[in-house]
Amino acid sequence: MDSDHPTHSSYTIFSDDGRVLQRVQNLSGSFYADPATVRLSAGKYKVEARATNFGLSLTVVPVVIEEGKTTTVYLDGEAPPVDLPQTNDSDWVHLPGGQIVGHRAPASN
Repeated sequence: MDSDHPTHSSYTIFSDDGRVLQRVQNLSGSFYADPATVRLSAGKYKVEARATNFGLSLTVVPVVIEEGKTTTVYLDGEAPPVDLPQTNDSDWVHLPGGQIVGHRAPASN
């Protein structure tokens, strides 16, 4: 059944050392069309989720949360996300097939 509203699959958030921190049922907003918002402390995490154009298997994406900033992981096949300014290709995080999944965090010193 096709829908005019996007759907988002559930995902799991892991600590950087691999411990399960949270399982997120990714349904929010009218018609569950919005992704769920999760509050996390600044740090490094891993997100395990399904990605459009990546088959039925789950993929793991490294995520860096910066204090006071919103971080979005794009696994819906849109590349680059239209709401972010155009930048160099090296500024994006890619899946092995080239699909953009988010903006690269600045390197820490």
